[in-house]
Amino acid sequence: MNFFKLLFSSFLLLLALDVSARIDISNLNGTKNPAKYSKEAPADAKSSLVQAFSYISSAKAATSKTAQDELFANAEKELNRAIKLFPDYAEALMNRGVLFMTIQKLNKAEIDLNLASKLDPKNPNINYNLVCLYSITNRVDLAIDLLDKTLKLGFDDYDSLRSDPDLTELRKSKEFQTVLEKNKVFLK
Repeated sequence: MNFFKLLFSSFLLLLALDVSARIDISNLNGTKNPAKYSKEAPADAKSSLVQAFSYISSAKAATSKTAQDELFANAEKELNRAIKLFPDYAEALMNRGVLFMTIQKLNKAEIDLNLASKLDPKNPNINYNLVCLYSITNRVDLAIDLLDKTLKLGFDDYDSLRSDPDLTELRKSKEFQTVLEKNKVFLK
């Protein structure tokens, strides 16, 4: 009989260990979003991001200001949804920041881009978009410093560096060429 009690007790202990291993104890602090603790955004958040891209693409092709505004508003709703589902979704935050830049909500853009940068500091695309924001807001000194970091992180879209209208102010700076040369980037 003691053998069966020991066997049963061992089984219960193993079962308890297995169950506790599956419980995300970080959720015990009152957080209800287990996806927040994984590195990958859940499918429904990704779906909202894709839908936002669709709205943005349609907005860029829209022939009326009213239609464009409505499509941008729908894109913002989808990005908000993605971020609500997965608050640490750096890609969604970055894209909402870019959308805010497009619709001239520059303070909101800066908040989103800085948050995205904190979540994914080695993402050259997030940093590039911050460079663009700093350039269009005439904070060229910040743009120059961040451009250097962005290039060191591997940003290699040289056509954008050459022709992105958001970088117009930055390209006027003599430091722009210095940073490019320092990073062995030569634009024609």
